[in-house]
Amino acid sequence: MRYLLCLFLLGCSGLLAACSQGKPDQVEPHVAVHAQDKQTAKPRQPAQVVDATGSAQEAEKKVTERRSSLPPSHCKSSEVAYLNSRVKKIHRSEKGVTITPTQNILSLCIDGDNIIYRYGKIGTVDLEKTATPEAPFYQHFARLGRIGMQRTFFNSGSYYYYVTESLGMGSGISIDVFDSSGQIAELFSGLDPEVDFWVSEDVELPTASLLEKMPPHKNMQ
Repeated sequence: MRYLLCLFLLGCSGLLAACSQGKPDQVEPHVAVHAQDKQTAKPRQPAQVVDATGSAQEAEKKVTERRSSLPPSHCKSSEVAYLNSRVKKIHRSEKGVTITPTQNILSLCIDGDNIIYRYGKIGTVDLEKTATPEAPFYQHFARLGRIGMQRTFFNSGSYYYYVTESLGMGSGISIDVFDSSGQIAELFSGLDPEVDFWVSEDVELPTASLLEKMPPHKNMQ
């Protein structure tokens, strides 16, 4: 059965995380794929005896492989990681939309009531910004159909940085940067939550360092 494609633009158009060997590929924006495949009943197989030791080793191997595929983090050992995301550049032209992977990583880390934004290659942070109760980040939630958009953003001088978590039927992390002239950067993690990005299911960003606010840029509202 054909896949049903749920297409949504986050800020601009978003994109399908489909990069091959570091070369840009043409893609469609922010596509979440859902499949409903008919299953044919199969005859019941005879029960098999499973070695408990071997089963445990296989389970441990799968956990190790999963952890190794997750994005690395800028968060320090004394901090709690909330979000880690790989970063791909979005390129737009008359021929369509393509993406190119980079070595940059975005992390949102928690230290008490503080939220730390770090961006850059592992070991080399290009941008770091900390939100405190006295100088909070901003947050805004928007919805379009069955897709939710949780935006955390801040400004550094005339520059605004948006981190958007795509929720519901959406998937992925978007990073959008604006200056006084308009949008100057459009980045995306990819769609795979076990390879392209990771968001903690155990912690939330501390509300003490977040202030609800409507984004000043129209396409982020």
